[in-house]
Amino acid sequence: MPLAISLSGGMRRKREDDFLNVLERLRRILTETYDAYLCADSRACLAALENLHAKYAVTAQAIEAKRDAEAAKLKTFLKELGYE
Repeated sequence: MPLAISLSGGMRRKREDDFLNVLERLRRILTETYDAYLCADSRACLAALENLHAKYAVTAQAIEAKRDAEAAKLKTFLKELGYE
């Protein structure tokens, strides 16, 4: 009888080991899948930020140059109207 109990316990241990192996494989697959989605989303966010930067980035020098040009135009108009 002790032999049967030993075999039964060994079978139970093997089934537990198999179950733990399956759980570990599932955990690994889920983690890899999640990491892939996370990397893809990070790349998409970075691309969107780079696009916004390229579209709207303006240097202070460019803003000041445009301001000075418009101020010169305004000064000319005011002079033509006799305000200066």
